[in-house]
Amino acid sequence: MAAVADAPERRAISGVTMGWLLLFFLVLILGFPLMMMVAALSLGLWLVWAILGLVWAIFTFLLHDAAMALLLVAVLWLGYRMGRNRQAQDGANGPAPRLPH
Repeated sequence: MAAVADAPERRAISGVTMGWLLLFFLVLILGFPLMMMVAALSLGLWLVWAILGLVWAIFTFLLHDAAMALLLVAVLWLGYRMGRNRQAQDGANGPAPRLPH
């Protein structure tokens, strides 16, 4: 019986922690490829910022936390920049076309 009493106590992951982990992995699994796809479209920079602003607004509404939503948008922006840099190294595309004013 003494061996059982000496065993460390195991604690379950709380629901809030599991929610944050799922959100983090969802952003990593879906966010980076999504922003790399947006980078592949060779859109103007203003449109990318508009998309990121919309994503920020949605995350702020869902999470009720503007700072966390901004952090998630920063992760998506990083994915976009990584996609653009990867394409530039491959020589896949030139600079994004400019739309007439």
